[in-house]
Amino acid sequence: MEQINGIVNGTSNFILSQMRQNKISYAAALKTAQEKGFAEADPSNDVDGIDAAYKLQILADFTFGKQINQRDIQMGGIRTITQADLQDVTDLGYEIKLLAVALAKSFIS
Repeated sequence: MEQINGIVNGTSNFILSQMRQNKISYAAALKTAQEKGFAEADPSNDVDGIDAAYKLQILADFTFGKQINQRDIQMGGIRTITQADLQDVTDLGYEIKLLAVALAKSFIS
């Protein structure tokens, strides 16, 4: 296998889907996720990409046989995504998703 990529955080995926499908703000989608029990009171690990980074560490270890340090993972989250952002990418035929990605060449010594 040469790479890993995927949506590994359900909370962020739910929030982005709610924003897109219901045309609501990040704050409103987060509130819905919390009310439904998908997001914790402090959603930082999910919405800031920390949970995805932890999962990527585990997947990379199994896939590439190499352990990586979390400080070596570039992280980003979804807190700043707006309806304007969603509309811009929709106009281009795309969707915004929080992805975990690791390339095998990053682990070859």
